Amino acid sequence: DGSYNPTWYVARQAEPDRWQLELAIPWSELVPRPPVERDIWAVSAVRTVPQGGYHGVMPNAVWPPRWDSLGLLRFE
Repeated sequence: DGSYNPTWYVARQAEPDRWQLELAIPWSELVPRPPVERDIWAVSAVRTVPQGGYHGVMPNAVWPPRWDSLGLLRFE
């Protein structure tokens, strides 16, 4: 859906040898109801590296994501 444009918040910090990124997206922008205990979501986080391919949470990061490149997030 090309009209999807959620409100989200970003904080970042860069050091000479690393970087850190924090994202916050309100539940109401993602799903009709927040997750409950024992819900499991498939997730992916991928960074595009110029002339270097993709790096991600899972070692086999690809874009667009495939089922075998997703990690599982369990809510407790």
